[in-house]
Amino acid sequence: MDPITSAIIAVLSKPASTAAMDLYNGLKTLLQKKTGQDKRLLDAVHELEQDTSSDGRKMIVQEEVKKSGADKDPEIQTAASQLLDLLKEIQPEATYNATQSGSGAIAQGKGSVAAGAGGIAVGGINMLGSRDGGEE
Repeated sequence: MDPITSAIIAVLSKPASTAAMDLYNGLKTLLQKKTGQDKRLLDAVHELEQDTSSDGRKMIVQEEVKKSGADKDPEIQTAASQLLDLLKEIQPEATYNATQSGSGAIAQGKGSVAAGAGGIAVGGINMLGSRDGGEE
């Protein structure tokens, strides 16, 4: 995914600080200035703002970024990168800390899998290589 679409989705996905929203609004202003009369990109962004969970709307924003040529504009790329950098600083990835007592295992975080006694896995492929605890 291009950095412009990534920045837009990232800022809309979580509560953002005033500084992040200022950069976001600046990015939208820059998009409007650079894309001129072609309102499709800004319309797509506006639609995504109304329903931030819509994967279809995210794909349309990505498509309109490419169609408009915004992904090739160095000034827009810089603004998007600055927004992404700020979001990484103020909204770091989640960290996990767990303590386990006794037998078994702990699975935490996106995409994690834990295998307990007998190779039974929680969250994915078990240690024996089959899915959902079935046998091969």
